[in-house]
Amino acid sequence: MIRNRRHIVRVIGILAMVAWMAVAAAGETDASRVVLTPEELQADLDFVVRTMKQVHPDLFARLSEDEFEERRARLESRLNRSMTALSFYRIIAPFVASIGDAHTHIMPAPDTLLGDPNFLPVRVRLVGNRAYVREDLSGAGLPTGGQLVTVDDVEVEEFIDQASNYFGREHEDKPPIMVEGRFSYLYWLLHGASETYEVVVETPSQGRQIFGVPGQPVAAFHQAMASQEPGGLGAERQAFAYSYVQEFDVGLLEVRSFLPRHQGAFIRFLQAAFRHIAENDVRWLIIDVRNNNGGSPGVSDRLLAYLTDRPVRNFMHIDHRVSRQAAQQKGQPFIEERLGGIDRVRIPEARLPRPQHSYNRPVLVLVDQSTFSTAAIFAGVIKQYRLGVLIGEETGGLVSSFGDPLNFPLPNSELMLGVSRAYFEGVGGADRQRGILPDHEVPPTPQDLEAGRDTALLHALSITSPGVPRDELSEVSFTALESVFPYGEAPYEGDILYTMHKGEAPLFIAPTGENGSELTQQVRRAIMELRRRLDAEGEVITDTEALERDLSEHTLFVFGTLSGNAWLAEHLDELPFEVSDDAITLGPHTAGAGMNVVTAWPNPANPNYGMVIFTATEMERVFNIAFRDDMPRDYAVFDGSGIISEGRYQKTNGQWSLEQTNSR
Repeated sequence: MIRNRRHIVRVIGILAMVAWMAVAAAGETDASRVVLTPEELQADLDFVVRTMKQVHPDLFARLSEDEFEERRARLESRLNRSMTALSFYRIIAPFVASIGDAHTHIMPAPDTLLGDPNFLPVRVRLVGNRAYVREDLSGAGLPTGGQLVTVDDVEVEEFIDQASNYFGREHEDKPPIMVEGRFSYLYWLLHGASETYEVVVETPSQGRQIFGVPGQPVAAFHQAMASQEPGGLGAERQAFAYSYVQEFDVGLLEVRSFLPRHQGAFIRFLQAAFRHIAENDVRWLIIDVRNNNGGSPGVSDRLLAYLTDRPVRNFMHIDHRVSRQAAQQKGQPFIEERLGGIDRVRIPEARLPRPQHSYNRPVLVLVDQSTFSTAAIFAGVIKQYRLGVLIGEETGGLVSSFGDPLNFPLPNSELMLGVSRAYFEGVGGADRQRGILPDHEVPPTPQDLEAGRDTALLHALSITSPGVPRDELSEVSFTALESVFPYGEAPYEGDILYTMHKGEAPLFIAPTGENGSELTQQVRRAIMELRRRLDAEGEVITDTEALERDLSEHTLFVFGTLSGNAWLAEHLDELPFEVSDDAITLGPHTAGAGMNVVTAWPNPANPNYGMVIFTATEMERVFNIAFRDDMPRDYAVFDGSGIISEGRYQKTNGQWSLEQTNSR
């Protein structure tokens, strides 16, 4: 799923919570087919500029205000004709990205993927402006580690440079990290789709070779991307794993995610891993945070607590722009006189709670261009407080950066605008143009990439085992600890907010048994609105289709009454509700007439995935659910005025039960 590389961070805010509002009963629109007038395009541009100026904490940090206005004027001169939302996106996205902030950007609505185009089925690794095959998802035989030279006669290096203009380019000599994760999508966006792509790949041993690569429909492409995530040492991607080499007395801790949805499993994993480390008196520990796009510092602190008993901090200070938009989306009050001002929060150093089996020796930390957001913050703390040695490549995440974006659908094109509302000064200083620099820089060569050699890991092993020949180190076999939690296989422990914004492989289930065709159409429009607001590209299916489908590898979003949605009715015994003719009881509170319920819950087909259910006793009430970002919750009961009851579930090894309720 394209949006999966986004990083949900409550503190540094890679994606802010948006409202899901009632959808007008007007006819359904398709943002990619609707032709917008020049007046509508101008109104959307005005909205973008006004919002960026009101929300961003330092809009002209890298681009002067004069140059910004010049670019705006040039863009306005191109809005003299009607165009589709997708055509508008192609010219407005580079304008928004020109401020050089990776967290401020604009994205097309999910329904711009008309006709299920065939994507180029390849996962890439970027080294500078060069793309190398990380994974061939087509079976066409593309050599892993080979450099992509051209695709359908398009020079790949030129394409990467072009695609980089669609996201804030924070590094002067590196493309934005989003280009790597959205390589195939961006290629389609800029150069179109092919039934069969002609791809030229170059390797040191074979030179240039031409391959015919069959295009892959979007749905199949996303499924392949989800199942073929690469991991350390060539293994299938895992959220976290611990391995051990007894011969060299080296432990390897691979951490590919700091996402809050895995926090419970991550805590148990760390307990098991560090218990093994302590019981075996492991002399060297390598921590691999490459290909880690971030998550939450609250999660990374769980690991950091094992590594030091010294007072530490992730940031020097955080600057928030005071705006009405932030007050609305974050549920925070503001003083009128403070509008437009900056609230600075200084972060003091503090000791983290020291867990059992802590580790008191320096660590070796592997980083690369895909070490982003919270993962880069973690690396910065390791370096600043001299808790270990960084090995590999400069991180994609900066020393200090903007973030905590608010999200806004444009009024006419329905493109989604994200604008940073905060600045985070890292412990390494105020550098906004460089990532965390490794202590030992070990970039891979084309020969290394072709041979599948992990140069950073080999360099770390050479430190732990001096005198051992490199060829021997290359043959090192790590024995995995039994308590590994693979990516997508950790028990789901998310809440509503995190599930909505980070659910893997989403499916939206619409009811077919509600009274009246108009209600059925309304709920489908509501689903499309939610998809647009979440920038999600999951498939919308009916409840009857859901009963026939294998849903075990999807996050589900289920809509409708418990009588009108056949899938909900089938699984009612597995849900936390008690249902009567005129009420839904969830814990100590009952939702009767005029009330509705939203709850997170494990997917009945696979408790390692989650779902969010939107339900009520009356279908009309399903449209009245709204969210605030003032606190996370597992479930909430609403009436016409807002939340009247909310609570958390007790979660133990994937088993959920009611814990407590807060009434309002």
